[in-house]
Amino acid sequence: MPTSLRRSSERSLLLQLYIDGLVESGLLTFQKTLLTNEEVDYLSYLLKNDEFTNGPAIRNTYAHDQYDGPADSNTLTGHYTHLLLIILFLLIKIESDLLIEKRLKESGYFHELSRSNLS
Repeated sequence: MPTSLRRSSERSLLLQLYIDGLVESGLLTFQKTLLTNEEVDYLSYLLKNDEFTNGPAIRNTYAHDQYDGPADSNTLTGHYTHLLLIILFLLIKIESDLLIEKRLKESGYFHELSRSNLS
């Protein structure tokens, strides 16, 4: 076996052992969702008043024909800024997950994950 392939398979094995250790210790979990529970809670805080009643509730301000006209420019600017940051956050999160999937596929670990039962 060529040296580069042997090193690649050794790195894959080390990566697999490292990930397995993180999973066994509870520091890493696998889910079929893009966002963690904490990230969902934070977006819920920013956008809705379902769970958190002290958030800005940006979605509720403009949804269901409840918008009463232009708010002051500072409020509109704040809502706009929050929405842009949420969009950027989601784009970065998607890109990150795609890069992780690519690396796991390259290492051979993804095949084993796809056969396992993800929560």
